[in-house]
Amino acid sequence: QKLNGFYKSNVRIAEERIADCKVTTTIDRNIQKNIDAALNVLHATLYIDFKKSGQDIEISGKGCK
Repeated sequence: QKLNGFYKSNVRIAEERIADCKVTTTIDRNIQKNIDAALNVLHATLYIDFKKSGQDIEISGKGCK
């Protein structure tokens, strides 16, 4: 939900287990302007994958556990 509001996008989580993963981070100003960069941070941290289609983004993967 926070990604949706911050980046004005429609992020949907495909697997419920990913929704339980938590990340606390400080994001650089350049990343703040670019959802792709933020998703790449999540990809590297939580081992998630994402698919983009316009403003729609689907997050999937093994997640944090």
